[in-house]
Amino acid sequence: MDPQDIALLDLIEHPIFALEADEEGTPRYVAFNACALSILGRPLDAIIGKSARDVYPGHLGETAMRHHKKMLLTGTAKSYEILLPFGSEQRLVRTSLRPVLDKHGRAIRLIGTSTDVTSEVVTKTVQDSVANIQQEMEEFVSLAAHDLRTPMRHINVIADMLRDGFQDLGDGKLELIDMLESVGTKSMSLIGDILRHADATTAKEQKAEFSLTEVIKDIMGLLDPIGKCVVHMPDCKIRADRQAVQIILRNLVDNAVKHGASDDHSWIDSVPLTLRFSVASPHRGTLEFSLEDNGKGFEDPDVMFRDSRALKSEGGFGLLGIRRLLHARNGTLTAENLPDGTGAKIGFSLPGTILSLQNKDLPHRQGPKLNVRGE
Repeated sequence: MDPQDIALLDLIEHPIFALEADEEGTPRYVAFNACALSILGRPLDAIIGKSARDVYPGHLGETAMRHHKKMLLTGTAKSYEILLPFGSEQRLVRTSLRPVLDKHGRAIRLIGTSTDVTSEVVTKTVQDSVANIQQEMEEFVSLAAHDLRTPMRHINVIADMLRDGFQDLGDGKLELIDMLESVGTKSMSLIGDILRHADATTAKEQKAEFSLTEVIKDIMGLLDPIGKCVVHMPDCKIRADRQAVQIILRNLVDNAVKHGASDDHSWIDSVPLTLRFSVASPHRGTLEFSLEDNGKGFEDPDVMFRDSRALKSEGGFGLLGIRRLLHARNGTLTAENLPDGTGAKIGFSLPGTILSLQNKDLPHRQGPKLNVRGE
């Protein structure tokens, strides 16, 4: 290479080198730009005229030398990764070699560029580690759900035993027995959904037509069997991934019921927890759901979008799970506090279509009217 070509390489802020074969066919460095020299930490006279075997002793030099010789013989481009010593540490470097061919198609020179990819490998390792931890968490939840099946079945057995020979005095106790049985039955359904939850993030999306109203009623029947919440929902039918919608709404309702009440109020207070569901389709093929409540709101709504540890402490495994589920379905998740501390609003989007939507709100408060204070 002439001095002008070498001077031009020095102007490029990326490691670049060139090799040519000597009379014996050994590839030797004929150029090594300033950027490459600064990274390697060696003077130019320790590189030029040397082979890879001379510059990098041991197996590193042998490996690089083998690639250089093969490139000169075949005249085809090639990329490879190798650990190289940079100062006091070793870095993983991806080297790309491109041949300069003569008029007969023979390689007369190799031009190489090097990129430090150590951080890419570290990032991939960390991501794999996080994925393994999340998988272990889901497997743990699945095992716990399996263990819960038997005691949930016992609830139905106990309800049958209480009902046997029971005399209804009209004081609401029979309704309590029916409610106990209903909770046991619906809990078994919930456990089944938990066991399918790990597969939901990877399973193929399956759309179906269903009543969003009935889904919400089933969720409230499980999570609010005594009707302590006031629920407002649309009269709506949609086409979407029913399993995903059920899992997400159930986790959001569960979070609202557990954390929505103020610290100094209980479910028997005169101001019940109010949940308001809505759905819209601002863009074709996309459904946007929202759930508002009049609870105490979030201390920090942004916590739902930061690291998994904060998310776990704020909302349990459920919110972490639905975020992953939405990500797998190309959906979104938002959270905000309503003005003046009047509650919170969580929204999420999923692919889908509204089939019918009545312009009316269906108030719903289920559960028997019980004499809870014994009056």
